[in-house]
Amino acid sequence: MRVFAYDVQSIHSFLFESLEFKAIAGASLLIDRFDEAMKKTASEQIKCLFAGGGTGLFVVRGENSKLRKLFEEKKKEYLYDHPVACVEFEFDDRSINTDDYPIWFRCKGLKESGDFPKIYSRVALELEKEKQRIAENLTQERVLSHPCPLCGNREKDSSYPYNDDYICKACYLKIRESSQIEDRKVTFNLDLISKRGKETRKSEEKTEEGYIGVVYGDGNSLGNVYQKMNTSEEFSTFSLQLRKHLQSAIEESAKIVDHYAVPLRGGDDFLMILPPAQIIQVLEILERQLEPLRTEKSITFSFGLAVLPKTVPLKFIFQIVEALQDEAKHERSQYSRETNEHYAAFRFIDKPFFGEVRDKKKKLQYGAGMTTRELFAIHQKVQGLMAQKVTKGVMSKLQQIFVESENRAFTLNSFYFLSRNTEIPKTKIRDFVTDEISKQRFGTLEDVFLFQESFGEGESDG
Repeated sequence: MRVFAYDVQSIHSFLFESLEFKAIAGASLLIDRFDEAMKKTASEQIKCLFAGGGTGLFVVRGENSKLRKLFEEKKKEYLYDHPVACVEFEFDDRSINTDDYPIWFRCKGLKESGDFPKIYSRVALELEKEKQRIAENLTQERVLSHPCPLCGNREKDSSYPYNDDYICKACYLKIRESSQIEDRKVTFNLDLISKRGKETRKSEEKTEEGYIGVVYGDGNSLGNVYQKMNTSEEFSTFSLQLRKHLQSAIEESAKIVDHYAVPLRGGDDFLMILPPAQIIQVLEILERQLEPLRTEKSITFSFGLAVLPKTVPLKFIFQIVEALQDEAKHERSQYSRETNEHYAAFRFIDKPFFGEVRDKKKKLQYGAGMTTRELFAIHQKVQGLMAQKVTKGVMSKLQQIFVESENRAFTLNSFYFLSRNTEIPKTKIRDFVTDEISKQRFGTLEDVFLFQESFGEGESDG
């Protein structure tokens, strides 16, 4: 049996190398177009097991140079000069000595598994070797005479005018591709997505920047699902189901917003930009739509969520929500044997961009990972606190007490302060202090409070 596989090298570099929002969204679509074109190469001799998110896996019967040739043609057509790792090798159907694989590619129980997990591990190993080889050849810095103003990675070309200047062919192709999107709600104008908070509207600062909500979701431990599969048909069917569920979840959640954008959509991950007021509701819809995957396949997702100024460059926005998603995954890894839940980490980043907090003991933890159920509970808790006369001033003082007090002193001082300055029942204050604040949740509680104060009661004016 002959195996052919590819994986787009540094896919996030391809997506975010340009400063233009249209180019970023177009780059994601070009990867989809490339995958779809590779799927169409299937024939009696070529079987496509999977192609999506910039990766593909095929089984080839006999000698067949057609697939390699088509791969090179489609890569040049859709990805221009961006490198794509590609491997092709004969796979022996007989018993395999899996001890030859590096430790990080050995699935648990691989020796006792079916043939497909062994194929998958071998493909991952060969692709990793090829990607390392490509990376070594890309270390030499290119000297450009007239760099493209959008990406800076290629020479600009007079054949492609853009905004009173010229850009490179790759950026042109990406921008052109983004114009093919038919969904009228999808926009590349962040002014249509962003909203200003209530404080801004009250002060009538017309120059105040708006805010956007960002959700970055990614599937957890899919390798464990692949390991249980014994045939290529199982893998192909599952990959298609996963993509359909994810697409359906995005479309369903988009119904509650006027405008949105999805600049990244891979095999099991996606990046969604939406009005900030709906970010929690969107997460609830996503979770509900992905429920069949959790209950039937034990597949959960980790989410990084942020509400932040629209003026933050998209590449930095992605890095922020990616770091938050990592926090969610890390927290999940601590309890993965005990729970089958989705995890999330949330941040509301107001300006100044990262305000100073006098916290020498580093007691405050922002963007902590937790289950989505816990995040929703904090969201509801904050709504209750606001109804009990907890204000921004109260939260600020509570933060000061938390940072400056030892644990026992904090419990006493916060009880005295909250009982005098809020309408929280005294019988509830102790539970609030010990359960919500002392368990590394105060940073998230504060973020959710500030978010609710700006966007909590319906959508704010743009």
